[in-house]
Amino acid sequence: MATNKIENIYPIQSKYVDLRTDYGFKLVFGDSELLIHFLNSLFEKDGKIIKSVKYLNKEIVKTHKQGRTIFYDILCKIDGEEDIIIEMQHHSQETFGERALYYMSSSIVAQGTNKTNWNYDIHPIYGIFIMDFHLSGQNVPKEAVYEVNLTYTSTKELFSNKFRMFFIDLLYFNKTEDELETNLECWIYNIKNMGNISTTPKMAKKKPFAKLYSRAEIAKMTVSEYREYQETLNEYRTFYCIKETQRHLKQKEREEVFAEGIAKGKAEGKAEGITEGIAKGKAEGITEGIAMGKAEGKAEGITEGIAMGKAEGKAEGITEGIAKGKIEAQLANIKSIMQNFSMDFETVVKILNIPEEQIQILKEQINNSNLNNDEE
Repeated sequence: MATNKIENIYPIQSKYVDLRTDYGFKLVFGDSELLIHFLNSLFEKDGKIIKSVKYLNKEIVKTHKQGRTIFYDILCKIDGEEDIIIEMQHHSQETFGERALYYMSSSIVAQGTNKTNWNYDIHPIYGIFIMDFHLSGQNVPKEAVYEVNLTYTSTKELFSNKFRMFFIDLLYFNKTEDELETNLECWIYNIKNMGNISTTPKMAKKKPFAKLYSRAEIAKMTVSEYREYQETLNEYRTFYCIKETQRHLKQKEREEVFAEGIAKGKAEGKAEGITEGIAKGKAEGITEGIAMGKAEGKAEGITEGIAMGKAEGKAEGITEGIAKGKIEAQLANIKSIMQNFSMDFETVVKILNIPEEQIQILKEQINNSNLNNDEE
């Protein structure tokens, strides 16, 4: 009835279900035609073509008291002989890689349970793990799709093709609808974005995506279907909020550590700068002090030298003046004797017993005196 349609009761916020929710994921991949198309898109590079799918019981019961029961999102058998596990994980888990390995191993162990005559001839098991987060680990590829299998370490050759894990990282897939090239890319695009698509995309015109969009249209839900979808959507939103909160807390913690590191670096740098500045200032101060000391010492030396020069000059002047005075006195006495007694210079200096070193000086003085008198 029309009154049982969701569009007549609730305002529809999105056009299509979000395939990352438990309800949306199982709604789509619970359809064998859509699942086969998705699997063939994934195995296209191997040339593998899947023709049939049989859904299996998603519960693997614990094999011993200490074991645990496993519930898969999708567990199926393709073409009658190969098992496939499909998991949609939107909540980040540090050990999700190990969890995937455990799921795969448990499925292998289950093949031999309650079999007496079993020679370990296991049939292939493939795991497809779709994640709304990055897988933890040092060597994880930064790609939207990558495979993990068993290989020989030295030769890199395949050890067994019966154990293969495919990881689809939605966070690394950022293509727009116009950039999509393969069917696998179309599937990943829809898984990541269908809950936010407001208008019917171009790919909805071709099979099997026409069926995908028709099956996922919210307006076609009944009230009970919509309520069930809302429950899983709220669960997804809760996990998303927790993940974002954790991311913000980690980012805040990194920023605080970074700020603390900068402050510590500044403090240490400042301390080192002060120490270096003191050393440099001390060296410059010593150099400047030596220069100033030289200048002041030179000035003081000049002043002191002038004073000492004056004193020594005065002393020398007095001595020289005394000597000159003595010579002039002797010269006057010699001249007086020469005039009064009509004696020559040589006779007078002998009588007066004048030292030899003074005779020449006195003689030059008398000659100069006579020369001056002649000129006058």
